[in-house]
Amino acid sequence: MYQTATQTNQQEFINFDFKTNYMGSEITLTVVSNNDRYSVLVDDKVIGHIKLGNVRHTWFVVDSKYIEPYLVDEIGNRIEAKYLIH
Repeated sequence: MYQTATQTNQQEFINFDFKTNYMGSEITLTVVSNNDRYSVLVDDKVIGHIKLGNVRHTWFVVDSKYIEPYLVDEIGNRIEAKYLIH
């Protein structure tokens, strides 16, 4: 379920959840703005941080279980979609 983004210090603050399939299981990811990066959590545990780029996104791994490129692309695409909506 998506949550509405709010304004903080005139910068867009993003905080939302989405479900996806990863390695045969459905997981819920939470994305939270964190300066120039976004923290990504599963079950309130940080699994990594993502920095969006024009050509590709940079994934800073915290939990090595979550390293598949398609997952990083999906997270980046969801964040970009939130920016386009708001």
